[in-house]
Amino acid sequence: MENEELEFVLEIEQHLATCLKKVRMYKLAKKLSKTKRTQLEIVEEILQNAAKPLHINDVLSIAAERYKLNLKRGTVVSALTKHVKAKHIFCKTGKNIFGLINFGNDNHDNMNLAK
Repeated sequence: MENEELEFVLEIEQHLATCLKKVRMYKLAKKLSKTKRTQLEIVEEILQNAAKPLHINDVLSIAAERYKLNLKRGTVVSALTKHVKAKHIFCKTGKNIFGLINFGNDNHDNMNLAK
């Protein structure tokens, strides 16, 4: 029975370590959210609020209106494209139209992802 108890304690320890890591990451994210956000974080927030893919021109105009930021089109498109290729956060649904991968949980496979 000692082996079973030890294994159980080790499982609990692993679970607690994972939980603690998540708590620390959450606290760090909260701390960082109070500081300067990256351009891609702002683009992600814009797309999340829109709840649909948007053309890059729409994203840039919303950033200018809502956040008083003049983002450089080429820089943002390049960064978005890198994330699309890595299949991380963003997807491309058309020419210069970007969305969030989690928009299409059910129809994500039907999206036209950039290669």
